[in-house]
Amino acid sequence: MGQSEQGLTFLIAGALIGIGIGTIQSSAQTIAVNKAEPHRIGLATSTFFVLYDFGVGIGPFVLGFFLSYAGFRELYTGMAGIVILCMLLYHIVHGKRAFRLKKRENGGKTICSGQSDCAGS
Repeated sequence: MGQSEQGLTFLIAGALIGIGIGTIQSSAQTIAVNKAEPHRIGLATSTFFVLYDFGVGIGPFVLGFFLSYAGFRELYTGMAGIVILCMLLYHIVHGKRAFRLKKRENGGKTICSGQSDCAGS
């Protein structure tokens, strides 16, 4: 979005961001609920939404201060960098562990989905 110079690319980028937000919100809630004990699922859900809403509310406020020092292009580019770092952090913290658990559940066999090639199979 920060690199778009035409209205159409800006709209396409906005649509992709919307799809991404919808996907990450439901995925993050699923992770929070799956990590909770069964009798604490309600607490995990409410805590997730309180913190999610706090981030949605305070994020634009804080980013507004950065906007006065940098333009929209730099702000969106910087946020894209943060998203990439968060994806890496997610993979390190959760992704590798989930892959190992799934492999262990299937007797050490690597499960490949679709037509992709899986390493170690």
